[in-house]
Amino acid sequence: MACLNDYDYDILLSHQTYPVSEKFILSKYWETYYVEPGYSVLGLRILGSEYVPIAVEDNTDNLILPYTKPCMGTFVVRIKHVPEEVVRIRKNFDRTITVKQWRKNADLAKTK
Repeated sequence: MACLNDYDYDILLSHQTYPVSEKFILSKYWETYYVEPGYSVLGLRILGSEYVPIAVEDNTDNLILPYTKPCMGTFVVRIKHVPEEVVRIRKNFDRTITVKQWRKNADLAKTK
């Protein structure tokens, strides 16, 4: 079974709730993909509610994702230098629209 410690990673945000972590990712990264909860990234099972945002950091082969540790909270981690995984995610998922467009669409849906 894979472990986060098997990879070169940084913690960008720690001991947060999942919604705070999701908002952090959506506000900072342009290239974001939504995956289903339980999706495996580098052998790590990603926990979430209905969908989980995974971002590719601009001009890198780094992934940004929420990583939940029971009893510890959710962390936003940057897993460095994983080009094969970046290619796999890009190939299997459609990129989201920009955060600004997403918020505008969400606001429009609320008014309907």
